[in-house]
Amino acid sequence: MTILHLSDLHFNRRWFNWLRHNAPTHDLLVLAGDLLNHADATPLSDQIKWVSDWIRDYPKPISVCSGPHDLEWNHSVARWTPADWLREFTNFKVTVDDQRGSFGRL
Repeated sequence: MTILHLSDLHFNRRWFNWLRHNAPTHDLLVLAGDLLNHADATPLSDQIKWVSDWIRDYPKPISVCSGPHDLEWNHSVARWTPADWLREFTNFKVTVDDQRGSFGRL
């Protein structure tokens, strides 16, 4: 099994697109946090939608863990909370924070 491990893409769509079209051949992609960018002019909700669509459409299995840039502001508790938007994935090829996955033979 080959694993491609990356982090800190910070909503750089060019890097995401490179991954989709030019990344070395691998069996599993691990994205280790900081997929979003709080300093980008694009609203976080739009970034979340774009990155979520990208993850959903990626052709290989992916394991994603959130980083500090992926957290969401929770007004009810007035603090940053885990990236609940990542938990919306129900696709068998995507595992996220606090989930375990078994990819078997890929």
